[in-house]
Amino acid sequence: MRERKLKSIQTLPSPLNTGGGSAPYNPQG
Repeated sequence: MRERKLKSIQTLPSPLNTGGGSAPYNPQG
């Protein structure tokens, strides 16, 4: 489940993915 979300966020320009390459999925920053 989490892996799917990771891919979705990585591909889509989401505000949660502010870290980019540094952080694949870090809503906390």
